[in-house]
Amino acid sequence: QDLLAGRLGVYLQTNRFRSQAETERDPAFVCRRLEAACNYTPQLLKTAQELLAQLYLPGRKYKKLGVLLDDLSHRQETTLSWLYRDQ
Repeated sequence: QDLLAGRLGVYLQTNRFRSQAETERDPAFVCRRLEAACNYTPQLLKTAQELLAQLYLPGRKYKKLGVLLDDLSHRQETTLSWLYRDQ
């Protein structure tokens, strides 16, 4: 498939059947445009962990976590950045 992601998003969700006060920020979602489109797993994981840190609230019982890759493009049609190794 040889695709590169240009944007990465993370979402968290608690139990949707809990009280409204407990699910106030539910589901929580945040995304970030990557500096350069890439498919380098360590870079994608690092970005996902940074975004997760923005959403996570200690003491909450999370039920679902998701990572979304968006703005996909074919490797041959994308200008690659020299800042990242194996893109």
